[in-house]
Amino acid sequence: MKLGISIYPGLDADREKSLLLLQKAAALGYSRVFSSLHIPESNATSLREDALYLFAFAESLGLDVIADISPHTLKILDIPELTPARLKQLHITTARFDYGIGTETIAAFSREMNVQLNASTARSVELHALLKAEADFSRIDGQHNFYPRPHTGLSSETVQRQNALLHRHDIPAGVFAASQTGRRGPLYAGLPTMESLRGIAPCDAAPILTAIGCDSLIIGDSNPTLAELEALADPETLAKADARYSRKALPPKKEWQPDAPLPLHIHVLSEAPFIRSLLSRSYTNRPDPAADVIRATESRDTAKDVTIVPERNENKLIIEMPKEYAAVFAGPQHLANGKKSSLLPVGTVLLDNNTYGRYKGELQILTVPQPMDPRSNVIAQVKKEDVPLLSLISAEIPFCFVIE
Repeated sequence: MKLGISIYPGLDADREKSLLLLQKAAALGYSRVFSSLHIPESNATSLREDALYLFAFAESLGLDVIADISPHTLKILDIPELTPARLKQLHITTARFDYGIGTETIAAFSREMNVQLNASTARSVELHALLKAEADFSRIDGQHNFYPRPHTGLSSETVQRQNALLHRHDIPAGVFAASQTGRRGPLYAGLPTMESLRGIAPCDAAPILTAIGCDSLIIGDSNPTLAELEALADPETLAKADARYSRKALPPKKEWQPDAPLPLHIHVLSEAPFIRSLLSRSYTNRPDPAADVIRATESRDTAKDVTIVPERNENKLIIEMPKEYAAVFAGPQHLANGKKSSLLPVGTVLLDNNTYGRYKGELQILTVPQPMDPRSNVIAQVKKEDVPLLSLISAEIPFCFVIE
């Protein structure tokens, strides 16, 4: 199993600390370093200055320097054009194409340097298009996304299915694990691919991830301790992970494809003036569906100019208390029908408010009970008759609300 670390120039670590991390990782046998060149919270000036220095140092240590590339990269790095030669001058050895880059461009890059696909959103049609465009698949691998916001990481089934898709084209699949000792801002909630592993140390996550077909693991957070690096690189950890490695493929999942957005009947619980307009639109679940929520792809852009002040509406929720949740309902919260709970029920519609930073305006529907978070406003509730329909809203399925 290949191992990697992450550094984020212009964000939360100074140059000297990043240099030390690179040295420690290389000495322990780590072979990759990941960085993103389009994090909104980054300082663009220090990102440009530090990236060139750190990438050059990482390459000198023999590390594969992987950089997230998007249309914003030209402006951030102040380069006139996006070409393999230009990226190599910046000591980037693998270009990870996240979004906004066409198939023909990716294929052309693969003929001159290593490229990485977004394993979380890859589709068969995209891979066949790369074949048609004569991409060099020997220089292509996949790397899943990481998910800074709690409850938005992928399920193990999604990771395994996406890995199997890549493996059918002989493309290795990589994944992120969250540091438990040095988490990256601005949320400091870990940077895992898989939601259920958010609170699991990388050394313990590795055997779980190899069992579902992950070929490499990168610690997504940029401040792991030496002990955490050593535990993951320990020969016993790697032997255990390699022993559990499996490419057992789940059969391709037949997704339900509606002719129109799936209607969900809701009770509106917020009295904010813009809420009914927001809920009158159609939305689409993300192409990388979260394990615990349905995420409306378009909502952050739709609500970008709206001021969303924190509000508390959870006491208006109606809840049917399932027996199987009885053991986890603690710390009573009075709800509209007199029930008590410390968890928001399945079908709760949330809207991230101004205190959630870049996630402000994200609309979600809970698919598992979750604790309350003051950064997310309860704005509506799916009627209990329609809650079973939530299981139909998988990747890229459109849905809309019917206000009762």
